[in-house]
Amino acid sequence: MTRRTNGTRLFAKILRCGVLAFLAARGLLPFESAVAEPAPQEFRFRAPISTQDYGTLVRPFLGITRLSYLRSAAPLGLPGFDAGVSVSGLMLGDEVRSIASDNLRGGDDLPKTLLVPRVTIQKGLPFDLDVAATVILPVAGNLMAIGGGVQWTLINGIAPIPSLALRAAHTQWVGIESTEAQVTQAEGIASFGLPPGIHVFVPYAGGGMMWTSAKSSGNWLNIETNEQAPLDVSFKEDQPYVLAGFQVAMLPGIWLTAEGQWGQSLRVSAAKLSLAF
Repeated sequence: MTRRTNGTRLFAKILRCGVLAFLAARGLLPFESAVAEPAPQEFRFRAPISTQDYGTLVRPFLGITRLSYLRSAAPLGLPGFDAGVSVSGLMLGDEVRSIASDNLRGGDDLPKTLLVPRVTIQKGLPFDLDVAATVILPVAGNLMAIGGGVQWTLINGIAPIPSLALRAAHTQWVGIESTEAQVTQAEGIASFGLPPGIHVFVPYAGGGMMWTSAKSSGNWLNIETNEQAPLDVSFKEDQPYVLAGFQVAMLPGIWLTAEGQWGQSLRVSAAKLSLAF
């Protein structure tokens, strides 16, 4: 009981620190903000953009929007619950950063690696079903995303049989008036707990498909020259991806997860700390 209590307190402290960092980044704490103009994540355009460049620009942002379960294939069961905070690092290529610099207000300083925090809640249900809900938090700007998903574990494996699960999810951007974007995904995953029956260390791997779409409309505006004109561009693409990671039990009920995700334009490293029981 003492170890579980200490673990819960540790998780609460880390969660509290994450919330404070988020508030500071949003300028809601009394620290001076370093953001002088809208952040690039807001997708406010300052110049006309071609359909091809628009697709190149939004493709990685759509990829990072997918619901990342950051968990093995084993079901949570009843009354199972998993609440986690995570940070994903999205690696942006030179072409994406160049297009952002030329076309987005606030896009000049887009980093090579964009850190994306999120909160994900997962709940176990009967029949080896789990449901999930996620919120991608806006470190800067107004871009947020919300989503939900379901996992069905086909095989809840015990050594030497792995656990196998199917997942489906849908996420969409919120907070940007001029841009609509959404991601629908389906994936399969396999995991194997080590040592068998105890599952202190759980490696897993899988892959799937994302059906992505985005549309930006309204006016682009150059705030320096006050030049503006109508904007209407869209993008739609199916993106396959693969993922691999592992879970480690830090303390009873406290799990640390690390995962890599790779796709056509997706290079993501993610870590999650979760309270699970």
